[in-house]
Amino acid sequence: EQLMLVLTSVLTLGQSFGAMAGTGRRVAELMDALDALAAKTKEQRGAALTEAADRVAFEDVTVVAPHGGDPLVEHLSFAIPRKGDLVIMGPSGCGKSSILRVLAGLWPVQGGRIERPLHMGRGGTLFLPQRPYIAMGSLRAQLIYPETEEAYKGDDAQLLELLRFIDLDYLLAQFNLDSVATWEDILSVGEVQRLGFARVFYHRPAFAILDE
Repeated sequence: EQLMLVLTSVLTLGQSFGAMAGTGRRVAELMDALDALAAKTKEQRGAALTEAADRVAFEDVTVVAPHGGDPLVEHLSFAIPRKGDLVIMGPSGCGKSSILRVLAGLWPVQGGRIERPLHMGRGGTLFLPQRPYIAMGSLRAQLIYPETEEAYKGDDAQLLELLRFIDLDYLLAQFNLDSVATWEDILSVGEVQRLGFARVFYHRPAFAILDE
């Protein structure tokens, strides 16, 4: 009876190891496929997105969602010089936000070429989504994002002036620039959007890209 029990345990272990090996093989195949997809996306993005210091331009760009499907935008061309402006209007779902995702490099380009300053922040490009990202850390970190506090060498007096300019200086009655809080729970959607504009005024990018 003990011998049968041992043999049964060995067989069960063998089956378990076999299942684990099969699962491991499938996971490895999935990882290889994801790596190949990431490499292809990076290659597409790198080929389409190029450096330009003084303009943002689309040249015959076709936009397709990463999961495929019909083109959202086809053969789009325009150029915005430094200090120029452009408003893209259209009904919901027509591809406005998709154009911004491609411009930011979040989506690959299926055809055409995009030019813009590739560095983010001062003198470059700054993206302002509908709901700006709330950074972890202090009130100062919210104002200077995507710059980090470790890299910050600015003037706190400027940040306080920015808070007054965007009508958020009432926060200073409860917090200071060093205060750390769960800002996503404290700030309303409108207040977060105003923080986004403060980031534009702080960084002074050559091009600010806003998603309504």
